Amino acid sequence: DGTTTASGMPFATWEVARECLREILKNAEVPGEGPSTVPLSNVKRLFRSRYKVELSETSLGHAKLSELLQDEGFSDVCHVQLQGQGYIVVQNPPPAQSAAEAAAVAAAAAPPP
Repeated sequence: DGTTTASGMPFATWEVARECLREILKNAEVPGEGPSTVPLSNVKRLFRSRYKVELSETSLGHAKLSELLQDEGFSDVCHVQLQGQGYIVVQNPPPAQSAAEAAAVAAAAAPPP
């Protein structure tokens, strides 16, 4: 039916892929060492072992995993860069809140007068 692999694992949807990758990178953080990184070659294995889902770049419309992770859909989560002999997935920082957004969030959280 196209929603599971031969091993019975479901394919990750965009939403699941983004959430899992965000968590993988968060777990790889080392305090004081900047953005976390994960070797591109480990990403699919981590999806299978930790989340029991198959990350399939072709099911999400890309020929290569590196292309998928550079898609606009992952732009707020990560980017891919060449390091030495291979590619790494680098955590993107969360977008900074503007002062207006921060004020709006604070106002929304405040009890009514």
